[in-house]
Amino acid sequence: MPVRGRTIGGVPIRNPISLTVLGLALAGCTATTAPGPLEGQWGGAHAGLVIADDSVHVEFDCAAGSIVGPILVDRTGHFSEEGAYVSGGGPVPVDDSTRAVPARFAGQVRGNTMDLTVTLLKEETAIGPYTLTRGGNPRVFKCL
Repeated sequence: MPVRGRTIGGVPIRNPISLTVLGLALAGCTATTAPGPLEGQWGGAHAGLVIADDSVHVEFDCAAGSIVGPILVDRTGHFSEEGAYVSGGGPVPVDDSTRAVPARFAGQVRGNTMDLTVTLLKEETAIGPYTLTRGGNPRVFKCL
């Protein structure tokens, strides 16, 4: 006697609702980053960052940034930290608070890949996104 109902590739599907629920449940299981602080060096085209225990140094083409404290990711790999952004040419002193503007460094980590966007808070201007790789070297242009 033929099976009536839905089939996929000729195979009968007896309970399509349970497959849908299973698919939705597995769709939420995409995070590959444990929650907590990030560490190490991350780099990519036009940006890079070095994470120490108590601070983060960020480099961009003709700009730099800093975050006091670690970058903390949640269970889905998202992060959002406030810091300072300094744009302009020439050498950027490590503690040049006169040129620094408040910024939000936000993004998501998936395995060894980070997506990073910087938002200048006063202007509400977004810079990025940048894609960085754990252990990668930053490939930035230095302005003179």
